[in-house]
Amino acid sequence: MSRKRLRVECYFSVNEHNREAIGAILAIKLSERFGGCTISSAAGFWMADGNDTKQKYEGPLEENISLHLVVTVMPEEKTECIDLLKKAVADIGMEFGNLSAVHVEAFESEAFHFVVCKANLLASK
Repeated sequence: MSRKRLRVECYFSVNEHNREAIGAILAIKLSERFGGCTISSAAGFWMADGNDTKQKYEGPLEENISLHLVVTVMPEEKTECIDLLKKAVADIGMEFGNLSAVHVEAFESEAFHFVVCKANLLASK
């Protein structure tokens, strides 16, 4: 089986009081389809004109509580993963309030899995 994967990362701002509920919804949806994901809180910073392409960005600097989501999928599942994220975030926006900007990046990666057991630890000594 190929170890080639696509690592999809997603960042978006959330309200502190909805952060855990939103993370739980995304964790369930992504894990049910792709086997698992990682979700963590992050401090997000951006300039007011940060969506433009410039040499220098101008303030004010904004900060927000963000969720950082990571899911690893097979390369051929990229479109399905992005579509699932779009739908899930749209549904969350309807339930919890507007989520105006979502940043998504995809990286080629390789996956390695191993089981930690006493025999493996002893063999490495």
